[in-house]
Amino acid sequence: MFSCESAKSLRLKNEVHANIGGGRDNIIRYNILYNATGVGLDVDGRGLQAKFLDQLEANLNRMPYTDALWSSRYPLLAAMAKNNKTHGAPEGNQIYSNIYYTANNTGFLNYHGAINLTQYFNVYNNKQALRKSDFADPDDNNFQLQGDIKSWADRNQFEEPVPFNKVGPRSKPGPSYLQK
Repeated sequence: MFSCESAKSLRLKNEVHANIGGGRDNIIRYNILYNATGVGLDVDGRGLQAKFLDQLEANLNRMPYTDALWSSRYPLLAAMAKNNKTHGAPEGNQIYSNIYYTANNTGFLNYHGAINLTQYFNVYNNKQALRKSDFADPDDNNFQLQGDIKSWADRNQFEEPVPFNKVGPRSKPGPSYLQK
């Protein structure tokens, strides 16, 4: 992932809800990560390892990332490739203000591999829901927050998920002349 945002979503019963596989400038915020069978989020720094860096550089060099179109849309990519000191590092990633729940205590975040990656991932203000009852009725896909987790969400401007029975268009679909 490079410069991707995951926000205000609900992720259910995945092995891993999200993986930042050595990417940069990714933001994971305001999500409910519910009951991962593995770890909730998995991150790594594969570009820091020589065995992967050559292939990553070869893939990058096949792309016209320095031409006007690409460099105007992805200016950080062109700058990163010129910086030999950090060009393989997974910099600028942010993981904050998420709510997570795991029945089997698999955990929230795994730094995958042997490299200590904490310097590349700004991780803060994530909240663990301790009980299934912190959600209205997860067995019926109702993840409205309640109790202590609701209080935390209110203090942190965490928008609750849209109730399952309210998912859909917010106004009548179709051309306006048909809605009279």
